[in-house]
Amino acid sequence: MRLPIFVILCVAAYFSGGSLIAVAPPDVPPSQRVALSQAKELFEKGDYRAAEKAFERVLRAAPDNLYVLSHLGVVRFRAGKYTQAAEALQRAVVVAPDDAFSHYTLGIVQYARQLPNESVASLRRAIELNPKNAGAHYYLSLLYAARGLHSEAAREREIAGQLDPNYSTEGYVDPKKLPKEIPKKFRLNEA
Repeated sequence: MRLPIFVILCVAAYFSGGSLIAVAPPDVPPSQRVALSQAKELFEKGDYRAAEKAFERVLRAAPDNLYVLSHLGVVRFRAGKYTQAAEALQRAVVVAPDDAFSHYTLGIVQYARQLPNESVASLRRAIELNPKNAGAHYYLSLLYAARGLHSEAAREREIAGQLDPNYSTEGYVDPKKLPKEIPKKFRLNEA
């Protein structure tokens, strides 16, 4: 019954605007909690290489830990290691098939790797698990627009804008004009 506790912590941290690092995730040995905190600090400073190594150390002590796997995926993504990011996130969705954050993040990594079919599947699953994920709706709208599915793209853009004004239709970007990388505003714990 560890996962439900983790889900409760995620929801509490999300709605409180806090960080999950403040409360150690389940299955992380007490000896690794300092390393976990350091990993997040390194990430926030932009030292992705050191953050990746710190998350890997924690993962060796807590194999198949959802929190560590998903955040290792984010760190690797930000470091431009898309293939390794996808590997960590794919492991995360195997460990916890109902974790919306991991599916969403995997969808963005697949989007950046130009794997549209896989990205659509991951983003749809993220939305199925968390229909209020504005980012998932937004990226799905970009993928639909690129496929020429304009009514589906418009529907997803509208939902994204209703959920979060930062994704409003006025802010919509033509997929052909997108940068190769996802903007740095992508943060840990964003779900």
